[in-house]
Amino acid sequence: MSSTTVSISGQGLNSPHLCRVDLSRGEAGTGLQIFLEDQSVPWWANAFPGEVSAQRTTILHHQGQNLRGMEHLSVALAAWPRADAVVRIFGGDIPILDGSAQPWVNALTQILGKSPGFALQKCNLEYEEHWPSGYIKAKPYHKLCINLSLGMWKGGAPMVCEINPGDFIPEIFLARTFITEKEWEGALKSGLLQGAQEDCGILLKAEKDHWGLAVGGAFRHPDEPLWHKCADLLGDLSFLGRQFPRLHIEIHNGGHAIHHKLMQRIRNVIT
Repeated sequence: MSSTTVSISGQGLNSPHLCRVDLSRGEAGTGLQIFLEDQSVPWWANAFPGEVSAQRTTILHHQGQNLRGMEHLSVALAAWPRADAVVRIFGGDIPILDGSAQPWVNALTQILGKSPGFALQKCNLEYEEHWPSGYIKAKPYHKLCINLSLGMWKGGAPMVCEINPGDFIPEIFLARTFITEKEWEGALKSGLLQGAQEDCGILLKAEKDHWGLAVGGAFRHPDEPLWHKCADLLGDLSFLGRQFPRLHIEIHNGGHAIHHKLMQRIRNVIT
């Protein structure tokens, strides 16, 4: 196990310039501390206290500063729920790397050793919301159960991820971010995804009766897009702290914006 700093650099999803993250073990009892640039005081610690918004990624807003794209790093940090860790971020964005959380898991393993698995906490939330193309339902449960589906993917067939305390689920971390060719063209016209490269996720193309890969090689899992949606949800939830809620969550055609509504409701019942 190393006590040195691991530095990871790369382009952010929306940044044409290089960003960098330095990861190191923190002093005993300090928990998770997030610093921006050369700050001497953490921007936030353990649970994010500011506001969030969505623009193809989660944007954190706090103390007049913004940070994009931390959800992949955040879900990796949640796999070490009680570790003392220091994260120092340079460039206002998080490197997108291969579009998954796996590079962050690899780096944290170097610093913190083997992951002890996820932690859960009780959450007495009942929540349901519908919109024209989808819905979310959440209710208390004895573990975290996530039922995810996308209308565009395999006719809306759901994928289920069940998480018990101590679980470490590789599919969550390996799944890469994805976008369709049509969405890609629209994002570029809107000035988004300026840092995106061919190796930072998967580009889906419409085939006769299914979605194929225009860029990204082979799928890492037959339901890789759904697993990445799961990783995004967990990454967003982990901004509330590195213990996930014991809930049964069902989402159809969700995304960061609806995750943020769920986060606010969870925050209201656990604080």
